[in-house]
Amino acid sequence: MATKIYNVTDLQNIQNDLSGDYELANDIDASETSGWNWNAGRGVHEGFVPIGTSNDPFTGKLDGKGFNITGLYINREAFQSGAFFQTLALIAATDGAIIQNVNLVDVDISAHGTERANASSLIGRLEFSECHNCTASGQVQAVSDDSWVNASGLIGMLRDSIATNCHTSCVVTGQAGIDRCYVAGFTRLLYEGAEVSNCSATGDVLAIGGTQIINAAGFVSTIYGASHISDCFASGDVSLNVNPGRGLASGFINTCYDASTLTNCHAEGNISAVTGEGGSAEGFGGSPYNAGTTYTRCYCTGDVEITSALGQAHGRDIYAAGFVVYWGSGFNAIECYSTGDVTATCLDGRVRAAGFVVSPERGRSQRCYCTGNVVAVGNQGNVSAGGFAAWTWHFLATDCYCTGSVHAETTDANAYAGGFTSDVDGGDSDVVNCYSTSAVSGVVVNGTLGLGGFCEWHGGGNITDCFWDTQTSGQATSDGGEGKTTAEMRNIETFAEWDIQRTAVSRNNRYPFLSWEIGNSPTWLLSGDAPTNPHPVGYADDYRPEKTALELLRNVEMEAGGRVFVDKSGNLHYDSRFARNA
Repeated sequence: MATKIYNVTDLQNIQNDLSGDYELANDIDASETSGWNWNAGRGVHEGFVPIGTSNDPFTGKLDGKGFNITGLYINREAFQSGAFFQTLALIAATDGAIIQNVNLVDVDISAHGTERANASSLIGRLEFSECHNCTASGQVQAVSDDSWVNASGLIGMLRDSIATNCHTSCVVTGQAGIDRCYVAGFTRLLYEGAEVSNCSATGDVLAIGGTQIINAAGFVSTIYGASHISDCFASGDVSLNVNPGRGLASGFINTCYDASTLTNCHAEGNISAVTGEGGSAEGFGGSPYNAGTTYTRCYCTGDVEITSALGQAHGRDIYAAGFVVYWGSGFNAIECYSTGDVTATCLDGRVRAAGFVVSPERGRSQRCYCTGNVVAVGNQGNVSAGGFAAWTWHFLATDCYCTGSVHAETTDANAYAGGFTSDVDGGDSDVVNCYSTSAVSGVVVNGTLGLGGFCEWHGGGNITDCFWDTQTSGQATSDGGEGKTTAEMRNIETFAEWDIQRTAVSRNNRYPFLSWEIGNSPTWLLSGDAPTNPHPVGYADDYRPEKTALELLRNVEMEAGGRVFVDKSGNLHYDSRFARNA
């Protein structure tokens, strides 16, 4: 039988039997912990003592029964437990444990250290364990005078563990005096096959640091070792402030390794990064370093902005992308999208910015799109900007599109902008069945300006059956792709080589859109007044609203059992048992 926990003293006493089976009997007011354990040397109360350590973890079961633990307070210095520094949380470490139905309300947890500091809210290290149906609210912060800060909203790290239906709204802050600062809304790290599903982080995230490797992410900082995240989201704003160094700010995830997967996940928060010397900002993120990372049906909606004082002259570039800034090989983005605006500014250096992906080296984007506007501004450094992609190498994209405007600007250097991509480079690059309606513009003082309706520079690989709108882009030429008028871009005959058909759904300003956006097939759909199976007459190039129903009917021969009708807009519809005469 489970031991009942009635008050915060009972909760603290779990420390005395780390293999026990416990359950809350009622709501617990833990606010008195703010007056526990006075430390004269620091001049603060250190509060609740985290349950377990890395050397002596909690191995039992804690069932909160849906009750609340309110006002938990922890303010302690970092210390080492075995091979690891302790992560401050209600439960510091687990091994083979089950934690479920626990609600933390208004936590105040702080870790401080000279060399390291780690903090979370519910669990520090979840190893070979499970966590289900838990929540947390309040604030978590970790501050180190030197390096190595890890701060997260609910769980510090998951190793070969499972977390489901868990949610945090904690505001999370991490600050490192020099470098190595990792801050995330939900968890700092997943590895060795960890799995997280149906979880969320809605609190804001802030990372502050000195020189380099200062990372902030809305949900998770790093995943590797074939770990998996599904049906999760982050909605807090993500902010990064690094001086004089560089960092990475991401709406959902900072970095991916190995064959990890992210499925049906999204980020809603705005991304803001201010750095002293280079860095990256991305709406969703992941920067996959090794082959095999796959994103499926993931998206982001927040605006992305990064400003840096120094760039190329100091060996650092500025990168900004609506979805992901990518480094590595073999990632796959399948049916993903981004809608936020992207703005990248470097006061002294080089800038790369795009609506969806920057630097996609041997990664493939399949059936993806973006709608945000892109602005890239440099100074004494070259600038590349693309509506969908920029600064590519062995670029692979199939059935993708972009609609946001693109602007590149610099002084004493060169600027390049393309409606879909700034460039296509690498012998095995392959861009197929893609289009852009993006307005393309640029300004250069003392340099060269290159603009392209679809692609500004095609250095290698293939661009096949791709198009751009010559009217909306303001560009008559492109190094790749085929220019079409707006009317032609709305005519299904332009896309004769694509897997496309008309639909009655009105969407995307009557340009082609991807069928998965509304749950249909084939790959592409083009808005019209006709349903998918009946064939429309009088739409696009041959549609004349002034035609009467009788005039339209003159061109149709009826067969037995056929069906024909005129809709309220005056369009004629007929099924395959009718034939339209020339």
